[in-house]
Amino acid sequence: MMGCRQKQPAIPTAEAIRRGDAASAGKDFKAAIAAYRIAVQNEPGNGEFHYKLAEAFRGNQQWTNFGNEAIRASDLLPDNREAQLLAIEGMNGVQRFDDALDRLAPIMKASPEDPRVLTLFGNAKAHLLAETYAVHELSEAWRNGANFEGVRLKLRRPTTKAENAEAEGAFRKALAIDPRLYAARMSFMGFLWANNRMDEGAAVLKAVADETPAHAFHSRTLGLYYEQRGQFVDAEKYLKIAAAGNDRDSCLTLSDYYKRRGRLAESLAALAPVTAEDPDFSAAIRAAELELASGEPTKARDRVNQVLAKRPNDAHALRVKAAALLASGSAAEALEVARAAVENDQVSRDARITLGSCLVATGNLTQAFDEYSQAWQSDTRDPAVAKTLARVAFALGRFGIAVDLAKESLRLKPGDADAAVILARSHIRLGEFAAADRALALFTAGKTASPEILALQGTVFAARGNAEAARAAFTKALQIDRDAVDALGGLVEIEVKTGQAGRISPQVEQALARHPKDPAYLLLSAKIATAEKNFPRAEQALRAIIEGDGAREDAVLLLISLLADQGRLKESQAVAEKSLAGPQPSSRVRMKLGEILELQDLPVESQAQYEKVISDNQLAGATTDMVEAFNTASAKLAALFANQRIKLDQALQLASAAKRYRPNDPFFSDTLGWVHVRKDRASIGQPYLEAAVSADPANPVFRYHLGVAYEQGGDIAKARTELTRAVQSNVKFKGADDARALLKAIGK
Repeated sequence: MMGCRQKQPAIPTAEAIRRGDAASAGKDFKAAIAAYRIAVQNEPGNGEFHYKLAEAFRGNQQWTNFGNEAIRASDLLPDNREAQLLAIEGMNGVQRFDDALDRLAPIMKASPEDPRVLTLFGNAKAHLLAETYAVHELSEAWRNGANFEGVRLKLRRPTTKAENAEAEGAFRKALAIDPRLYAARMSFMGFLWANNRMDEGAAVLKAVADETPAHAFHSRTLGLYYEQRGQFVDAEKYLKIAAAGNDRDSCLTLSDYYKRRGRLAESLAALAPVTAEDPDFSAAIRAAELELASGEPTKARDRVNQVLAKRPNDAHALRVKAAALLASGSAAEALEVARAAVENDQVSRDARITLGSCLVATGNLTQAFDEYSQAWQSDTRDPAVAKTLARVAFALGRFGIAVDLAKESLRLKPGDADAAVILARSHIRLGEFAAADRALALFTAGKTASPEILALQGTVFAARGNAEAARAAFTKALQIDRDAVDALGGLVEIEVKTGQAGRISPQVEQALARHPKDPAYLLLSAKIATAEKNFPRAEQALRAIIEGDGAREDAVLLLISLLADQGRLKESQAVAEKSLAGPQPSSRVRMKLGEILELQDLPVESQAQYEKVISDNQLAGATTDMVEAFNTASAKLAALFANQRIKLDQALQLASAAKRYRPNDPFFSDTLGWVHVRKDRASIGQPYLEAAVSADPANPVFRYHLGVAYEQGGDIAKARTELTRAVQSNVKFKGADDARALLKAIGK
């Protein structure tokens, strides 16, 4: 019987070693690892083979595998000094610093002047994983825009002052013995940067970079350091040196640097050496982004389509394509591509930002807010995202949220006028005029205030009753830009309110002549025409606006009121109903429809409109505008019930809630007071009604209600005064006939 023969390895050990050595010599460490692993499997007890495998792992930056393999090699080669030193390096790499120091102790005793040993000792004491680890990590943080300080603080485990002192002493001693020892120089530089001694570390790096200009990593890192210091001439010099040999990472870094400096053509040119061989397509995608930023979306789309033809699910490429489509005006198609980008990379904040932009462009502000919110939560250090999110929050009527986000944007980027504008507008919508004034103060103190800032300042002045200061701010804005529509609108509001619409009319008509189809100028012209009682001209302008944009709420509301004031209630009703039949029905238009129906003695139909507004806006997490609509509709419904003397208990609940929402609102005060009067509690209602008349003395409804309260309380003289003022008003109002009848009854 023949004996069993030992199975021969598929690849002989000698051949595996030959292949590994050849791959290592060519710095193909991945292939070297594969070959040496075969040799180790064939002869697991051979320390030399484990040593070679450890070095290959180190070359491929597989630090954990390197450390484990180096320790195995040292255990198999206890008398091999190089194996012991490699193991110590590996122990540092896997944070076994105490073990490294234990192994170093006899070697240090035997060779106290060996600079390599001193360097390993310094790294162990400083808790640094490897000679280039700290420098590499910080360089990558700069390249990728990461939180540099956060990366620096996480470089190593905490050390004591004594450990740092011993480490620094060892590094300095090693360099005194051998000033050009690479491991000592890089370790010392990493130690200095880890301790936030940036300039000292940079001096060491500069010496290395100047001596070895062909080593791209040194020059690249030094260039990035200079950029962070604002030394842009030096930054460009060393980044160009790094890229001179067409090192891929350095070419990409130089391109990114030029992009950050706004030099887009040079940024694109810097990519040329690495676009031909582009294994991960990062150069092509960068080039597409640059073309997009340069105003060439078609080129960008064509370039990125070449990437997507090979990698159809590449989230970065999809994001750039979506942005290019959006810039080309294809918002719907861009939205679909942006959704695909997010689906393929759920954690990409850039993809979510692009999706948010597409959603804004297609009118889906609520979902846009959600996407921007996720992008913001992933990195709360980006002022641009905070500002964009604040802008969307404002558009949604979430003014409190807009205030918080605009403040955060300004904290991260002080002096950002756009963020200040959003902040001021939000404060104004919340009625916080002093806060709005503070938000604008920095930008109105000098002579460089923009028309937009001046218009906002004028709005604040007007809201606080300072018409002259408001007029001056609006006028100054128009002197800078005669077409500053917000400033012109502010002047229109002031002159109309003071009965001097004729003063501003020529200026408005001149602006309209320059912009004959612009709805903003048409609206101002309509307001002037209404004030001058030129109703046909006002109606023509408003209908022109609505014909172009049926969802234009301000024009619809003004036209409804214009027609109603002329007694054309059915036409007014038709305008409101047509607007509400559109894709984005407005709660304010619906409430106006309720008023028109009420004027036509259609209380049931009017009630249905108010209840619809209440239902539509009674939601958890409602926006500021929704809360406003809910409470206003509640007050209107309460007033409707009070006018009919029905459901007075429900009316009291509705009116009381509205009054709590905004205690100083004259309409809410009047409504609550009127409900009390209808419940025969004039003494309770009278103070609310007096407050309403005091706040808005020209309102005939308020005076009528107060007159009834006085009459109910027996103060006939005051009742007669208020009722007389109410009926002498030229304004048509619900209850005017009742006011006249009561006035007649108590004796005019």
